[in-house]
Amino acid sequence: MSMVKICNRVIEYSFYALFLLVPLAFTSATSELFELNKMWLVWALTIIITSSWLIKMVFQRRILLCRTPLDIPIVLFLFFQIISTIFSLDPHVSLWGYYSRFNGGLLSIISYILLYYAFLSNFQTNAVAMVKKSLFSILLAGKKKNKALPFYRNCQVSSIYCVFHKQSQIKLLY
Repeated sequence: MSMVKICNRVIEYSFYALFLLVPLAFTSATSELFELNKMWLVWALTIIITSSWLIKMVFQRRILLCRTPLDIPIVLFLFFQIISTIFSLDPHVSLWGYYSRFNGGLLSIISYILLYYAFLSNFQTNAVAMVKKSLFSILLAGKKKNKALPFYRNCQVSSIYCVFHKQSQIKLLY
């Protein structure tokens, strides 16, 4: 199998993992049960996807970047996000996000932008077949995930803590 095909598979399955695993990601190792764990998974998968995308571009000897009408607003938003991080009173919070809300920092914004362009640029080649296959897989994964999350929530509400964490770390919101 050629390196380009391997990169395509890695990108495709990493996006499937992103869509399926991020909503289900949690651990008892942190005192913040949901947000941090999800962001670490997003960052890790972004690194995997972006690395595979860059390797694919090197082997194909061309830049694969799908242009969209949103390019200018995205670049402007990223520019102002970088400027606000540089001049922030607390650059650490601007870079990483604040505790219990890690998806507002510069790193998460860069991750989302990279994922956006990686998705558009890598799923355009066989547009009709890939979109149908991807949408079907994403919908199937979402359907299975949506059956698991209400079960987990109902266990929490009824004070049955059956999954991976200690009861003392959970604060139920009523």
